Amino acid sequence: MVAGIGRPTAYRRSYCQKVIEHMKDGKSLASFAASIGTHREVLWAWRKRHEEFNHACNTAIELPLMIL
Repeated sequence: MVAGIGRPTAYRRSYCQKVIEHMKDGKSLASFAASIGTHREVLWAWRKRHEEFNHACNTAIELPLMIL
């Protein structure tokens, strides 16, 4: 397998905290994707590739439920 082929990832570790902040008021992952200028399907790819981002997304999804 040849490394370095394709577009470099736009993923940043800072997105972990940002997704939690974005979704704490009930906003969606799709709106988070739009807010950072990407598509929601890209977020799914990042979730598969980056365990810390997947964990942050799961936390963000559950936040509104924890507040109730």
